[in-house]
Amino acid sequence: MLRILLLVLTLFGTQAFAATQSNVLLRPIELDTGSGTLYGSLVLPKSDKPVPVVLLIAGSGPTDRDGNNPIGGRNDSLKKLAWRLAQNNIASVRFDKRGIAQSQPAAPDERQLSVDQYV
Repeated sequence: MLRILLLVLTLFGTQAFAATQSNVLLRPIELDTGSGTLYGSLVLPKSDKPVPVVLLIAGSGPTDRDGNNPIGGRNDSLKKLAWRLAQNNIASVRFDKRGIAQSQPAAPDERQLSVDQYV
């Protein structure tokens, strides 16, 4: 997975982009899971034609939808990747994991967790 991400970043990083952020649309999204709401972002290129969509999933630990982690720092890596993809006519969806950033209230109470809930 990391190799694919590095390949994508390398390919996009070596090209000159004429597109500006005005060619990109950002839409907040919400997913009601029944046990809480997960919040995310949909980044779209302005296009009259259908475009491919990728799902960007934050890494391990307390990493938010933008790729920021209180332990590893704030770098907006996933947010930047989403904008670059949109500038190349690829839409993307990112979300905050349960218990992280805006989706923090969706995390279950740890005192109530059991193996049966996850098996």
